[in-house]
Amino acid sequence: YYVLTLSLSESNLHDIEKQLGFTSTLIDDQLLDKTEDIIYYSTQSSSISQFSDQVSTLNQEKMLLRLHELANEFRADRALLITKSLAIKSDTYIQKDSPQNFPYPDIRDHLESNSAFQLVLPMNDVIYHWVIFPIQSQNETLWLAFGNEIDKIFKYALDNISPLDINLSFAYEMPQSHWRYPKENFRLLGADFEHAIQKYLHHI
Repeated sequence: YYVLTLSLSESNLHDIEKQLGFTSTLIDDQLLDKTEDIIYYSTQSSSISQFSDQVSTLNQEKMLLRLHELANEFRADRALLITKSLAIKSDTYIQKDSPQNFPYPDIRDHLESNSAFQLVLPMNDVIYHWVIFPIQSQNETLWLAFGNEIDKIFKYALDNISPLDINLSFAYEMPQSHWRYPKENFRLLGADFEHAIQKYLHHI
């Protein structure tokens, strides 16, 4: 019984390892496809051109309205308009704790290249896949950032393509080993489970 159980366990673990490898590749492909789609469409979209021409003359209310329209057009969960100094001119996610500046100064190196790039970074305890690209207004170069929640990006793919029957949530490590993760996903499993997750992440 012991030998049979051990053999079955090793076989199952091997299968799971292969399936997780497949899922990992799927995740990379999904991110790349999403990035390429947004970058390509941004060069073809008349809405982006119109927004670039008008943005310097828009008040805050109209700018936010146009940003919401662009987020819907690009099927983004969140959209930001950022200056070179990383000030956020407009943000479709309006909360009391929303930052006034893009909270990751390291992206200045990317901005200097004046070309599109993608990042995975959390804001307001939500982990986003960001695609960021420059637009030229009359007075300055600005950057549009379209963010999609990581968990949402992969839900369809994992449900319909991956051989694993799993629910996937992402955690993101911040400086000083502080972890961000979608807490509402873990609360559904109870306080004990959420506490265990926090303790586990802390020791990684």
